[in-house]
Amino acid sequence: LDSEKNPDMFDMLEQELIRMSPFPEKKWVFVKTKEVTKTKQEYYDLLKRAKISVSFADQETYGIAMVESVALGCIPIVPDRLSYAEMYDPLLTYKSFYEAVWLCKQLMTNPSIYKYRKRDASVNRVQLLEAAQRAIPSMIKEMRKE
Repeated sequence: LDSEKNPDMFDMLEQELIRMSPFPEKKWVFVKTKEVTKTKQEYYDLLKRAKISVSFADQETYGIAMVESVALGCIPIVPDRLSYAEMYDPLLTYKSFYEAVWLCKQLMTNPSIYKYRKRDASVNRVQLLEAAQRAIPSMIKEMRKE
């Protein structure tokens, strides 16, 4: 819930999706994990039930929370910057807030896209970890510049 993670943008995402929603009957729940979990196990249990994970981070060296969410079956929606650009499928990245809204809406309203992306995200877990492994040396190099 730190300010550089932009929790207010997550609230705006929820409001925008509810406003434009053709799916009120589906009872989507928008959760900030740090608001509702007290232990790592509760956090992992929540991620296991989640469908989509979203990041609005301005600062991120690795993005362990997004890696954890993917490992537990979530489809990640991430900004096309920071370490995310090196680690995630470009089809799951956004350049603007409204692209993030659009991506979430597509996943929430189109079961075939969701199932396809879910299968693809599951298949690519190993690739994600391999991409992270490739990204770490460049992150260390950047950190040493300071």
